[in-house]
Amino acid sequence: MRESRYDLPCAALLGLGQLCMFMGYDTQLTIVEPVLHSVHDRSPESIDEHAGYYGLAFCYVTVTLANLVAPWALGILGSKYALLLGSTLFSVHIASFFFIHYIPYYLTSATLGIGCALFYTGHGAYATEHSTKATIERNSALTWALAMISMTLGGMVMLFTIEVSEENSEVDLLSKATSIDSSYRQYSESEIRLLYGAFLLVTLVSNIIFVLIPTRAVNNSIASLSYRKERIGFVIQMSKYWSATLE
Repeated sequence: MRESRYDLPCAALLGLGQLCMFMGYDTQLTIVEPVLHSVHDRSPESIDEHAGYYGLAFCYVTVTLANLVAPWALGILGSKYALLLGSTLFSVHIASFFFIHYIPYYLTSATLGIGCALFYTGHGAYATEHSTKATIERNSALTWALAMISMTLGGMVMLFTIEVSEENSEVDLLSKATSIDSSYRQYSESEIRLLYGAFLLVTLVSNIIFVLIPTRAVNNSIASLSYRKERIGFVIQMSKYWSATLE
């Protein structure tokens, strides 16, 4: 492929990978609390009724801490494998909904924060490795334009899967109407499996994209302008961080 065109498919694949990953993850965020509340209603010992909020709290704590380590990890993994590992942790979290229990849910919520830190660090590194000063704006626009379609497509996935399971869901709701908190939309076991099966499928597609994504940087990339032959160690990185913070 001509060098002048090589960066475009790289930017497009980066955007498509992000599109698929967040089409699965961001879409399920809109229903995670009523889903877990529904499981709690059927099996209170399995998970707390407000576990969706607690899980996000675990995620935000770990992503805050992991962001301190992610640049150091990026130097070891490289941008491609940071993207791959980060997106894989998203898939593992979604897969935990096939067996909803507080232990795997909270554990994968915590590791999700690590995945998020790795993904966004790898995302920025990959974008600068495959863009020059002349193409960074175009490539970033392409990547994020593709990525931001995720909620629209995710809504379509939800609409399709809910339509498929609508009849069974109505039967379940009628049979449990006397014991259900009406402030939450109730999800049956079959409906949860169908929805999260669809979410997992699209996040697995993102994993495949990041396996196949090219690694060769473009000539005169932005990343090459600040390339260091010697990688900064974690301790030095932390000392520089705290020094800059305290100043």
